[in-house]
Amino acid sequence: MRKSMIVAAALLGIFLLVMSCSGGGGTSGGSAQPKADDDDDNDAVDDDASPADDDASPADDDDDASPADDDDDDDACRPANCPSGCCNGTTCEPGTADAECGTGAAPCVNCGSGQHCENQQCVAACDASLCPIGCCNGTICEPGNKDAQCGTDGAACVACTDGHCEYQQCICVWDASLCPDGCYVNPCNCVDGTTDAECGTGGLGCVSCGQNQHCVNQQCVAACDADLCPTGCCNGTTCEPGTSDAQCGTGGAACVVCGDWQHCENQQCVAACDASLCQEGCCNGTNCELGTSDVQCGMGGAACVACTDGWVCENQQCICTCDPLCADGCCTCNSCLPGTSDAFCGSDGQWCVSCGPGQHCMNQQCVAACDADLCPTGCCNGTTCEAGDTSAYYGTGGAACTACNSSQTCQSGACVGAGARR
Repeated sequence: MRKSMIVAAALLGIFLLVMSCSGGGGTSGGSAQPKADDDDDNDAVDDDASPADDDASPADDDDDASPADDDDDDDACRPANCPSGCCNGTTCEPGTADAECGTGAAPCVNCGSGQHCENQQCVAACDASLCPIGCCNGTICEPGNKDAQCGTDGAACVACTDGHCEYQQCICVWDASLCPDGCYVNPCNCVDGTTDAECGTGGLGCVSCGQNQHCVNQQCVAACDADLCPTGCCNGTTCEPGTSDAQCGTGGAACVVCGDWQHCENQQCVAACDASLCQEGCCNGTNCELGTSDVQCGMGGAACVACTDGWVCENQQCICTCDPLCADGCCTCNSCLPGTSDAFCGSDGQWCVSCGPGQHCMNQQCVAACDADLCPTGCCNGTTCEAGDTSAYYGTGGAACTACNSSQTCQSGACVGAGARR
């Protein structure tokens, strides 16, 4: 009996030891935790039976059933991580492109021909990108070559009401019987054809009259008036600047030719006198005078002058007059002088003259001469003034030149050397 109790106590101890090693024992703090199975075959506890076994553990990375599995559906595209876009496989796209359109994590769709992605939905549409070679009838792309639906480049289709659609454009069809007294302007409107901008008749196309033209009797004709030539003058149907003497004027008035004694100034003909207007006479203000009178003497359009104090106008120039009673002397502007000085030399009532260099007035005539006045630094060889510094002609002060002998030389106006003269 006692032996049986001892055996039972031993078995209980072994059971408690096993429970303690497996973690199923007490929960008191500080107790040693059981060593996790590391799949080592030498472990006393079987790998497959260990609670920490990799294949059986709740934290097993490869267990598809585990909530913490790294390869679980957390990487997939689903409403939880793509609520406002669409799913392209496992990728969440914005869902706003034509090629990837959608929302709420639904699979992205590629909008078809004639559609755009709007508000993340594929809807029917028409614009230049969807209908580049036709026209848009609402959201429908039409060929654009029909009278009822004409156009191109994705623009809105138009109906050609008064013409035909040719080359995807509405072309007017003009009918002279419907517009016999006017002309057509696009889009096929019949107007009276009497304005410069819309001129014509007979049901033809209106034309715009060009520069210097007016629409007269429904035809564009050359013209000139204040409207066409506001800053110049009109030479017939030609607009001129209006600044020349031959074509002077402004405000579209007829050009005028300025008169003989006029110039065009500030586009007006005004009295004038200058060399171009008065080449043969002289100008007295704006009047051209003959220039031949003592009161108005001159030529070439210069200002006229008055000849006074014994001066007279001859050949359009003021000249001095000579006293006809001055028979024994010479004249200087109505004055009679003896005519014996070098400055006023002459006789018989002729004009006095001034004798030139190397001359004196002798017997009321200018003649060659040599003296101390005419040759102060040389010597006189007759009427010629020599330098006076050569052996042949030596001297100074206007005295008569002398010659040095063969043994002498002239120095400073004197002969020096053997036999020099004192």
